[in-house]
Amino acid sequence: MGLIIFAVLVILEIVLAILICKKEAGTHRRTRLLVRIAQAAVVAVALLLPFGQKWRFVPALGLLILLLVIAALRLLLGRNKEARPKKPAGVVIGCVLLVLLLGISLFPAFVFTGYKGLPVSGGYPVGEASAILIDSSRADPFEQDGSSREVPVHFYYPASVQDSTEQFPLVLFSHGAFGYYQSNTSTYMEL
Repeated sequence: MGLIIFAVLVILEIVLAILICKKEAGTHRRTRLLVRIAQAAVVAVALLLPFGQKWRFVPALGLLILLLVIAALRLLLGRNKEARPKKPAGVVIGCVLLVLLLGISLFPAFVFTGYKGLPVSGGYPVGEASAILIDSSRADPFEQDGSSREVPVHFYYPASVQDSTEQFPLVLFSHGAFGYYQSNTSTYMEL
């Protein structure tokens, strides 16, 4: 999906460069604003589509919104000024630089693809549950209101066990201070 978005944004940028080179001086500001609106809309629509890891497109949307604001300000503030004709070499260099910026801002979309996790090698499907355990005998050291210590826990267990007398070991796994429990999901599920 990231490659498709990148291709559409590059095509729009090339169209902008061609239109700026062909148009008269002073009319390129409106064209630039329209292309920036189209580019931001493409990325915004990608954020609305139903697929995982949408956050990968946020840097590109941020860059395009910034470019959209700049284009709008240039259009509003530059109406009374006499515009110089754009030189084709400058337009091409600007186009290439912006394509590089778009590629960098879409880097997360290329690197973080929809990872589904490793298949579990055990004989049972894995069930999940979560809870927040509260230790009312201790105050939470990270809170200022004197609230009790809360410990979030996440359980992985063998689901749909046939024999109810079968026993399984209990494995405790801590991701460590300031870690995130999902960073080791494949390990938890395998254990």
